[in-house]
Amino acid sequence: MFALQVALVHLSYNVLGVVVIYGLPFLRVIPTRADEGLAALAARRKLYVALYILLVFFLIPAVLIGVSQSVGW
Repeated sequence: MFALQVALVHLSYNVLGVVVIYGLPFLRVIPTRADEGLAALAARRKLYVALYILLVFFLIPAVLIGVSQSVGW
């Protein structure tokens, strides 16, 4: 039952994010410009891609998990 609740919260969060970002015209350009910028950076230096992956998928989650463990959330 808990897994179903988590899945529904995850779905709601994703749907709300899409509605907010694509529902407001001035926010629509942010994802595409961010993608184009990262692609241009990746074309120049492959190291930037490795650093981006390391930062976004490993370091930031590790820091957030560490903070949440120390605070007691």
